[in-house]
Amino acid sequence: MTLHIMSTSPFVSNVVENVLSRCVKDDGIILIQDAVYCLAHLPTLNALFDLHKNKDIACYTLEDDMTARGSFFAHRKIDIAPTDFIKRVSVEKFVTLTLEHHQVISW
Repeated sequence: MTLHIMSTSPFVSNVVENVLSRCVKDDGIILIQDAVYCLAHLPTLNALFDLHKNKDIACYTLEDDMTARGSFFAHRKIDIAPTDFIKRVSVEKFVTLTLEHHQVISW
């Protein structure tokens, strides 16, 4: 069980493809820093949903990073509330997730 920590925007990097291709059943993905922009990138959002549905991948986003980048979403009139399958978590919960997973990979 691996926690994949994504911190890079899908608009400037191919990290998303690397992460998605390496996820296996029961892994987790957390979007932090600029990776929260994945919520405004429809191809990535669809790929995350498919992983969640087909491989039981748990998806999270760091609440503080969503708040810090809120003006990006507001400017584009995008609802920053994640869809049901992506859970917003606090920094404390983020730390707990790193302890609950056997392996942690930062991308």
